[in-house]
Amino acid sequence: MCSFWLLLFDDKRLLSALLAIWTVISSVIFVMIMLNDGSKFLTCGPNKNNMLFGVALDSWGKWWAVALYTFFSTCIAAFSGDAIWPFLTNVVMDPKTKYIPYTKMTCLTIIQVQTIYGIPVSCVCKRPDAETNKLKRSFVYLRL
Repeated sequence: MCSFWLLLFDDKRLLSALLAIWTVISSVIFVMIMLNDGSKFLTCGPNKNNMLFGVALDSWGKWWAVALYTFFSTCIAAFSGDAIWPFLTNVVMDPKTKYIPYTKMTCLTIIQVQTIYGIPVSCVCKRPDAETNKLKRSFVYLRL
């Protein structure tokens, strides 16, 4: 059994195939659930059901603004995750590191900016449900 996990980790083709299978299975299950419940959650394009921070995305201008922001935010998050986090974990936080190319204040600033950036990018917002008027937790991920 252990050799399967090693093979899965080492062979990116097998890992990609399993990810593709998982994506298809998950998508089919969610689409079936949404069709059975009559959900409007994944409706694409402007409509009164798509809301962001309580604002209906009911025009193409609003919808495209959110779509473009989401795209660019995703690109920035991926780049910063690939560029900054490895530096922080492998250089700044590694006790074996003997030389850091920046001053202590610069490193602290990089850490704080990255941390502060990460909070609004994936936050949990509470809003009242329109039907029950009770607080309902909705996850707002501004990246894809």
